[in-house]
Amino acid sequence: MLLFVARRLWGQAPAKVANGVPGYGQVLSVRDTGITTNNTTMHVEAQVIASAPGIATLPARVRIKLGRPQWGVIQPGMSIPILIDAGDHSKVAYDYARPVAAGAPGGLHGGPGGVQVITRRATDLIASGVPVMGTLFSAQPSGLTAGQAAAGLPAEQADDPLFAVSFGYPGPDGQQRTMNALVRVPDGKQLVAGQPVPVAYVPDQPDTATIDWTRL
Repeated sequence: MLLFVARRLWGQAPAKVANGVPGYGQVLSVRDTGITTNNTTMHVEAQVIASAPGIATLPARVRIKLGRPQWGVIQPGMSIPILIDAGDHSKVAYDYARPVAAGAPGGLHGGPGGVQVITRRATDLIASGVPVMGTLFSAQPSGLTAGQAAAGLPAEQADDPLFAVSFGYPGPDGQQRTMNALVRVPDGKQLVAGQPVPVAYVPDQPDTATIDWTRL
């Protein structure tokens, strides 16, 4: 399982974004905060994977106010418009000025500027990928387990930690590429920044890659 995101622990309070970069967030879950204003406006909190042009993807919690006709409109699998603070990427807010885009859970959701949030199984990518050697730039625990990010995983995989990693690797044209990803780290495997790492990238999508655990 592979989620393309970058490091950030889940926040708690609603974010105040002063200078927001428009992006999109793939909704993982939605909860009712229990707050209702004037018996008409519901306050919900969506757990999302957020991304915007020029900003690495990251997990975030986004507070959203919904009028009575909109109750229930935000569902897991949707791509919602968000704003990421240009000066502090830990601040993410819902963008009420743009519409919600529906999508299938675990699929591909994109926004303006080619922003994409992808969920893929690393085993599938490795099986069909091009093997190369890369360099691990960073690896930090995300605070999430694989089961929290993707439903239906076997029990022995669901409790594996997800690490936010950044690694570089050569593409088919010889140009170096950089991938920021949230990857499941199997039992017995370790990641150390600066170490060489085996990588597999998709032949027709060389910007899509994962760490090849079968060779590590």
